[in-house]
Amino acid sequence: MFKIVRSDIKSLPKPALLMIVAMSLYTFGWGFADPFFSLYLDTFASDYALVGLFQTILNVVAVVLLFPVGAILDRANHYPLLIGAKIGYVFVVLLYFCAGLFNSLPLLIIALILNGFLMPFVWAGTMATLQDYANQKNASLIFGLYTTSYNFLWIIGLAFSLVLVAHLPIYYIFLPIVIFLIASAWCHQGQQDKHAESLKTTLKDVVIKDKLFLRMLQEMKYFNIEMWLMYLFSFLMVTVSILTFTFLPLYATDKGFSIPQVGLLVLIITLPSIFSFVVVEIANRYERLRNIIFGALISAIAALMFFILKPTGIEIFLCGFLLSLGYAIALPSLNAVITVLTPKQYTGTGSALINIAWFASVMIFAPIIGFLLDRFGWHFTYAIMGVFYFLLTVMMMVIRFHFKKRNLLYHANHPHSSHHPYIL
Repeated sequence: MFKIVRSDIKSLPKPALLMIVAMSLYTFGWGFADPFFSLYLDTFASDYALVGLFQTILNVVAVVLLFPVGAILDRANHYPLLIGAKIGYVFVVLLYFCAGLFNSLPLLIIALILNGFLMPFVWAGTMATLQDYANQKNASLIFGLYTTSYNFLWIIGLAFSLVLVAHLPIYYIFLPIVIFLIASAWCHQGQQDKHAESLKTTLKDVVIKDKLFLRMLQEMKYFNIEMWLMYLFSFLMVTVSILTFTFLPLYATDKGFSIPQVGLLVLIITLPSIFSFVVVEIANRYERLRNIIFGALISAIAALMFFILKPTGIEIFLCGFLLSLGYAIALPSLNAVITVLTPKQYTGTGSALINIAWFASVMIFAPIIGFLLDRFGWHFTYAIMGVFYFLLTVMMMVIRFHFKKRNLLYHANHPHSSHHPYIL
């Protein structure tokens, strides 16, 4: 199995592999801070809803920007945008550090807004570049390898950060990120892109010709119902990540975990993402939609386990691991299905919509989940989310039935074809 995977990886386009390396370095750096970000935000907050609101501030800026960013990525060279955004992030992490050092809420708000401004360029730019080199044959492997690589390096960063948080105030976790931001930006030097238009011309066209949002809205008309169903599912499924990586660390501290123990918990719950490319490679040879159904079901069971077991100690590790396992199984296949369905001329818009679904979900659901926690407590909130994920499982089963029906219609109209366009 691993020989097959290794052979398949070698066959991937080099620009896609280099992009994965660059993003892995980027997430290596953020591995120092991301696991403790909700704990860091909690030092400025009086309740869980406010922690969610901080996430909303960050993501609302990102959502607004993603509309023009999608149009920009369809035209302009991606690499200067990626380099500029990653260098800009140096100022973001320094602002986060200073906000913690001086306990300054205004500096935190500025950092969150600037973070939200730069985030679409990094994530949508990366996704758009990968989509440019992905096809129906290699899409699952590209996104599975991408997910696995950046999560693996993220975990390595987390492992190093455990030393920092054990001896220094929590805001020091942001300082090492600077090194890896610069290293990640350096990976893009000299890279050639499929989009040759200059940034100056692109910005002029996006503002004057496209009127910022208009072109993207026009391109979205060419996206079929299957794509919109997958975007909707992605939007709803992101709540697993919110529940796991934003609020589970706070749950652990509420149950008496120290900050290093929280870091260890986050390390454990990130492990499933490392092996996601193996799961996806298997699904790529059978059917991706089954993978998504299976992942949603695991997350549903895990969320209900929090309600039934009311876990403490080692049980938190087990339930958290299962919760993230479901997400790690579903996410790469979900991205691959969307990529396969996206027309090649609209990869910028397609990648922007993937990220819009992500950021909008965090923007909307983070404060809602925080409110539920403040109002109903941990265990009942997890019960609500468990039922919600069961409904998502049923939703994907219905979508899969729809896809199979479309496939049968295709073969009815093309009786001599062996192609299965909707078996994804």
